[in-house]
Amino acid sequence: MKILLTNVGRRTYFIDYLNDLKDVLKFDIYISDRTKNIASYKYKIKKFLLTPKVINNHQNYISCLFKYCLKFKIDLIIPLSDLDLLPLSINKSRFKKINTDILVSNKKVVEICEDKTKLNDFLNKYHLPYVKNLIDLAEFEYPVVEKPQKGSGSKNIKIYKKNEILSMKKGYIYQKKINSKEYGLDILNDFKGNFVSYCLKKKIEMRAGETDKAFTKNNPSILKLSKKISKNLKHIGNLDCDLFIDKNNNVFIIDLNCRFGGGYPFTHAVGLNYIKYLLNDFLKIKNIKLSSRYEEKYFAKGIKIY
Repeated sequence: MKILLTNVGRRTYFIDYLNDLKDVLKFDIYISDRTKNIASYKYKIKKFLLTPKVINNHQNYISCLFKYCLKFKIDLIIPLSDLDLLPLSINKSRFKKINTDILVSNKKVVEICEDKTKLNDFLNKYHLPYVKNLIDLAEFEYPVVEKPQKGSGSKNIKIYKKNEILSMKKGYIYQKKINSKEYGLDILNDFKGNFVSYCLKKKIEMRAGETDKAFTKNNPSILKLSKKISKNLKHIGNLDCDLFIDKNNNVFIIDLNCRFGGGYPFTHAVGLNYIKYLLNDFLKIKNIKLSSRYEEKYFAKGIKIY
């Protein structure tokens, strides 16, 4: 089997997780990125593939990726960046014709996750707890959070503490700031969109939009919520969620990202091997059992020099 990880960047840990499975599952690892100046360049892999940028360049990006998959007979693509999700979901059937599968949800799911207005509509439709988007200045109760409607990685987010917003910017959404603890949540679905597992993590420290330190927590009510999200969204693979939980245990969903996020290493560290489960599922071999309970423990990411 040949696996291609796209836009890997500094996520060398994902390559390590795959390499840990090589004694049981036989495969070669290919990775792609728009530059060789990344930590994962030629790091314990079969081959590095240089691709064009994705932003405003979907056609060229997909064309290049398609040629690589045809040339190297790639069996499975696992995207690790938000940027890849939409173009790959749109072209999923095209890749399937050359026997390349993609671990990506359908276009509708990707668009719900990438567009915060569509996300608000989805959460409201299925009575899932969320932070309401404000649509009129008259609704504003400060502090107010301003964020891009289609942003990612916590970029261009501003908090206004006073009556400083005179007009609402096009392409942005506005929400009441919630004063509570932020959590990360992984929800695993199989290739058919069925619920498999969850893992809740209390965020302790962030860096560049990713969790650097966290504490894993068991929470039966979040397990129930995870199943409800899974059932109605029907995503494929991992769903990386951001949410608030206040002192009264009220939950507010902030973001959904249908991919492996920066908080996955903490899920993996407590023994929930989502990657192994998905590869077993893909190969249609006997699968591992993932417990609904796990160790509650503090974890912090480190730095490796290559």
